[in-house]
Amino acid sequence: MQQMLGIYLVSNEHQDGSENNGAWFDCPLSPELIKERLGTLNVHVEDYDFDHESFELDIFDKSVEEINRLYRLITEISEVAMLSGPAVIAAGLFTNFDDFVHHWTELKIYPEIEGNADLGRHIFETDTIQLPHDISDYVDFNKLGRDYLINASGAFSRMGYVERRA
Repeated sequence: MQQMLGIYLVSNEHQDGSENNGAWFDCPLSPELIKERLGTLNVHVEDYDFDHESFELDIFDKSVEEINRLYRLITEISEVAMLSGPAVIAAGLFTNFDDFVHHWTELKIYPEIEGNADLGRHIFETDTIQLPHDISDYVDFNKLGRDYLINASGAFSRMGYVERRA
């Protein structure tokens, strides 16, 4: 999936105080275009604009090659996984955006599970826990889902319940 990532690069060589020492570039970054517009490849990132504002990118100390590598990884992420990213990072399933970008394929997304009761019913019906099925009328699926969530490697996101499979 194509993601939009704009990078504002500033020349490290032309720090004369003029306003023309930086420019916006779309990723992937082209070294030729950077050299043409800024007169050098000795640049640093001053700002960025990413389609998914809920993500904080750690790119300020990255080279042009490293930014392009990260951008290639970002473009491979599915939209569903991308929309789940902030929730799974906040829940501690990934340490940061870079960890998420490198391991997002470990996610299993259940769009039909939107809350604790749905999660409880899912784990009961799929035999994730061993309970006789004839007691389903007596099971509090909300509590079952809540308790499962406490010990699981999962989180609720805008796209449903998401688990990280190791």
